[in-house]
Amino acid sequence: MKSKTNMTKAELVEYIEIQEAEAQLAQEELNAEIEDAKLKNKETTEAISTQKSEIEELKTMMLQMQANQSNNVKSNHRDEEDTILVKSNLIEGVTLMIDKETPFRFNKFGRAEAMSVKDIHSLLKFNNNRTLFIDGLIMFEEEDNYDRFNIKPRRLLTDEYVTSLFEMSPHEFREELDIATLNKTNLITQHHIVYKSGLLYQTGKIKGVSGLMMDEFESYFGVSIRNLNIHLLLDE
Repeated sequence: MKSKTNMTKAELVEYIEIQEAEAQLAQEELNAEIEDAKLKNKETTEAISTQKSEIEELKTMMLQMQANQSNNVKSNHRDEEDTILVKSNLIEGVTLMIDKETPFRFNKFGRAEAMSVKDIHSLLKFNNNRTLFIDGLIMFEEEDNYDRFNIKPRRLLTDEYVTSLFEMSPHEFREELDIATLNKTNLITQHHIVYKSGLLYQTGKIKGVSGLMMDEFESYFGVSIRNLNIHLLLDE
């Protein structure tokens, strides 16, 4: 390659054009690299920003979960302190143990007593107490509480139930009582049905009982509802 001082004017012009073209190409390559770096930097920046946003969302979710857990604990605590009306169908009342040291007394037949949800949960840990609910001898005033405490009563010994017994045929009457009293093996249930029937009959809430059903009742239980002493069941 000739020395620049020995080039002709035409050669020097050509040389300058080549240098300018190479410089332009180099500049374009540099610009392309700069743009590529800018793009990668932008993508990196966006990725970091997205990651930060996801982290913030996760933090928000965690705080919400903690708040929900706290609210659930508070709600459960409030639920445990809620009171529910419970009544005894045992003629002379009954004392049940909430725990090994805490008794709860149902003083009066059919009178609703307020119990906390917490105490009922404790009460039902004893199988004999749960059995009283199943047999209908201890009852919730509101029937949806049976589902709440996972109890499936065999019969709810309500006034309506006892009244319905006298509207049955003699055959239906015996079949139903065999179920309710476990074929006369559940003496407490028998006792309740007898005295509840006497109370409802003698206070005029059961009316129009036929002589046939009176005889059927006496045959099944061995006692007449007309002559029962119901003074213990009456409010003073």
